[in-house]
Amino acid sequence: MIPNDTPRGDLISMIELLTALVTSGHDTTAVMREVAQRAAVLTQATGAVVELVVGDEMVYSAVSGSADGSLGLRLQRTASLSGLCVEQGVPLHCEDASTDERVDRAACARVGVASMVCVPLFHRGKAVGVLKVISSRTHAFNGTHAQTLSLLATVIASSLAHADQFENAAFDRDHDALTGLRNRRAYDTELESECGRARRYQHPVTLALLDLNGFKELNDTHGHPAGDGMLRQVAGALRQWTRGADGCFRIGGDEFAVIFPETRPEAAEIVVARVKRAVEELGKGISTSAGIAELSAWMQPADLHAAADAALYADKSASQRKRA
Repeated sequence: MIPNDTPRGDLISMIELLTALVTSGHDTTAVMREVAQRAAVLTQATGAVVELVVGDEMVYSAVSGSADGSLGLRLQRTASLSGLCVEQGVPLHCEDASTDERVDRAACARVGVASMVCVPLFHRGKAVGVLKVISSRTHAFNGTHAQTLSLLATVIASSLAHADQFENAAFDRDHDALTGLRNRRAYDTELESECGRARRYQHPVTLALLDLNGFKELNDTHGHPAGDGMLRQVAGALRQWTRGADGCFRIGGDEFAVIFPETRPEAAEIVVARVKRAVEELGKGISTSAGIAELSAWMQPADLHAAADAALYADKSASQRKRA
């Protein structure tokens, strides 16, 4: 129910939003995008985000305004205000992200967040995410803004009539069933997003491609269950040695990718070396080849992938020569 003290302009916007949701045919992506856009306008925010719970992470699943370049950003639930909002089930207000210990300060710096309000999205008692507005100014929001956001949260939560099914479908669509890493579809989307964000904010981004040496022999000798087990262990090594902000993907049979936002190749090389060492310690004759490339001014996402792939091929050829 909409309170009596809701401003007339906000009320009209709510009605327009409800109409838009009906005409969208309940396409969840369209619903989230529409809500994010209206939330930013109604609260005079710099930007807005719909974050969904995926495992232990909060994933930027719809964005608007200053958050446009951050689609797909992943935050640890235990280290972010949005994760705390889901856990506590109440709206949370951060007036100054630089001093608030509840927020992921690195992520705030990346997106340009100085203050924010987030409200939980619930369906039948289950937390499915948060609706969040952000500002590049401190102390940008008040209680009225939080109330407006709560109304919008009710609208979007109501539209997710099958929240459990939606969450599972979204996860299945973008994740590899065997390893739990994100898949090639998600990789292509995030690589484009990170390259665009890197250009917009003039931040570096580095890409690493990895594949396994001796994987075919492992399958042939010990069978596919052994190969599947090895792929899961490699995925575990990637999770262990990368940061929450890094994107880890299985993009092919024994091929993996890591996107390192705001990272130079030298730092990425340290992480890749640790992953290589961890894989070799698994034994069974498996080692890892890797190629690393940094986005340059002229590159498109496909060019960055091609550069990392060329470096991977060179590393693999060098490894073969050593074994010979």
